[in-house]
Amino acid sequence: MTAFLIISISVFCLYLTGIILYRGIPDSISESYYVLGENKLISSLFTWFCWIVAITLLPYWLDNGGGFLSFVACGALGFVGTAPLFKSHQRDIHFGSAIVCFVSAYAWLFINDPILAVISVCMLGLFAFAKKRMFWWEVTAFASIYISLVLRGITA
Repeated sequence: MTAFLIISISVFCLYLTGIILYRGIPDSISESYYVLGENKLISSLFTWFCWIVAITLLPYWLDNGGGFLSFVACGALGFVGTAPLFKSHQRDIHFGSAIVCFVSAYAWLFINDPILAVISVCMLGLFAFAKKRMFWWEVTAFASIYISLVLRGITA
């Protein structure tokens, strides 16, 4: 199961590194769909990113106390990737799924690792004053879940 978590973290880091090296830090991770350009094959990397991160994260998360909230968070992330056109007709699906993903992930974090959750929320507060704040909020949310799962795996 650890391999699934490693794949999820690796895909997350590689995708963000690639986007940042290609065009700099986007306004949000979702913005990377547009940053990649009009080529449907290339811009579909955002969809694949969301799907691979969610599909590989879910088994590990479920195996480490994720329960219903992890299923909801990963499912919602899949919908975020399925509806990448947040500047047009897929706006409601994209943003609704992103909110469900964020809320369910943080609900799980507060239930299972309240100290890390408080630290993470403090980081979100600090990033409220940063440029590209949505990007940094998203990175913080993912990093918090990954850190919590790694720590759970170490102590198990």
